[in-house]
Amino acid sequence: MSELAILGGPKTRAENYPDWPVWDERDVQAVTEVVRSGRWGGFPFPGAKTAELAAKAASVIDCGPPHALGGGPKAPNEFSV
Repeated sequence: MSELAILGGPKTRAENYPDWPVWDERDVQAVTEVVRSGRWGGFPFPGAKTAELAAKAASVIDCGPPHALGGGPKAPNEFSV
């Protein structure tokens, strides 16, 4: 087995990783629109932007109806595949 890079072995990646996250002015405009709307939480659920994002994501991955979920440990209890 070869030696780990941290112990003097060869690096597995020669160049740096690209900057992340990748964003542009469209993202800034979208966030600004949501902030100015005063509807950050999506009530009544789902909010217009939440529904739009879920529908776009579902079309990209070619799956059934979208389900927007809250993050964190609550999400697995709300929906499971």
